[in-house]
Amino acid sequence: MASFLKKLRPTKIFAGFLIGSILIIFLVWISLPFFLKWGLSGIARDSGFSEFEVEIEQVDPWLTRLSKIEMCKKDQMSLAIDQVNLIYSPGTLSQGAVNSISMTGLDLMFQADWESPDGRSETKKPELLEEILSQFLEAPYLTHLRIRDSKLNLTWDGQSYPVDFLLKGDFHHQIGRLIVDGSLSGFQFQSQVDLAKDEGKTYLTGEVKFADLTKFSQMLESTHSFGQLIPKDLALMDGELELLATARVEADSFKDLFLELNASDLKLEASGHDLNVPMRSCF
Repeated sequence: MASFLKKLRPTKIFAGFLIGSILIIFLVWISLPFFLKWGLSGIARDSGFSEFEVEIEQVDPWLTRLSKIEMCKKDQMSLAIDQVNLIYSPGTLSQGAVNSISMTGLDLMFQADWESPDGRSETKKPELLEEILSQFLEAPYLTHLRIRDSKLNLTWDGQSYPVDFLLKGDFHHQIGRLIVDGSLSGFQFQSQVDLAKDEGKTYLTGEVKFADLTKFSQMLESTHSFGQLIPKDLALMDGELELLATARVEADSFKDLFLELNASDLKLEASGHDLNVPMRSCF
């Protein structure tokens, strides 16, 4: 045994160590997709999803690409995503942060008024909105978010509300912006929300714009919950509507709320009469 050890040269020891290290790294590398899928399945199961499927296309220190994601949570919701790209660096990933997330083909169906069979909620009491926003803005774990070619189908009281949308989010230390453009039952909208943290307080500024009101009546007809609130002899024929809001987030409520409603080039039909409103603002 001693003579064998004497025959081992430092170069041979180093070569063996190098080959062994490369082999271990290679085995870990090819096992990453398996461990990632196993971990995601466990997270989905712990979150109450009874079904979960995903394909791991690529995993490396800078990019993870997932596809054909399918999730189902009893009768409450189902989620499908064509593709997800996560871009990061080893440095940011070690800090629990991701540079960007890009999703394509998200399809979410959600039963808003669903209740568990025993009448009790299955989730723990959520954190306060103020705490969630404050912690996120102080140290954002995501810088850029993009969701393209996606749709949401929300069901409430037996009524379905289909929404096609495009989402963009950009977040930095103490500031953030979220843009959502889309259509509700064919009624198009543009929206933007700005978040800011200043002196320990969180502020929100929002804007929703409806650039074309010609399809407003059609949207009301397709959603009976709204249509019941609008007189039958009143119809919006054309125009533009914009709603602005600013507020301070406190606990789960909005304080110092300020609302501004602007309307321009409104054309209405009331009891067979045409009404034109060039411009109107309400505070």
